[in-house]
Amino acid sequence: MKRIIISILMALPLCAAAQNPIIENQDSALHTQAAPCLNIAVFSYEQCYNAMPEVAKVKEDIDALREQYVAELKRAEEDFNNKYEDFLEQQGKLANSIRNKRQAELQKIMEENLAFKAKAQETLANTEAESLAPIKAILQSAIEKVAQNGGYNMVINRDNNTVPYIDGVKVTDITEQIITALSAN
Repeated sequence: MKRIIISILMALPLCAAAQNPIIENQDSALHTQAAPCLNIAVFSYEQCYNAMPEVAKVKEDIDALREQYVAELKRAEEDFNNKYEDFLEQQGKLANSIRNKRQAELQKIMEENLAFKAKAQETLANTEAESLAPIKAILQSAIEKVAQNGGYNMVINRDNNTVPYIDGVKVTDITEQIITALSAN
């Protein structure tokens, strides 16, 4: 029994040594097969976005709408200021109930003006988002088209210093290709 155990113990290292090269060869074969080939591109979203003439048109339209709201807010503010100045001039001569009524009116006008201002800002933001959504979809489509044509696995936006180092040999900047694809649409 002792001889069998000693024989088994002596044979284990030989078996293990014989199998290791096969395992190592299999592992290296697995690594070469499993290693993906990455083809990475970068671009400037802002540069591509601002190169689209549709963006400039939407910005002009939003600016015109903003000017209308600013003019209306200014008119409402001037109207409130005039009423408030009249109230200040007459408040000493008014009975308490009339003074309280006018103060309530002024308070109501001020609240309405603030509500209108908030609504105007919300409307501007919503209008801008709705107007830019199809433009952003066109840009996304152009990015996908250039990436697929170039065989890129990944496209990274390099704006705002999100990619602080780029090795030009391993990564391709496709900004100009995207702008060209956008102008072809």
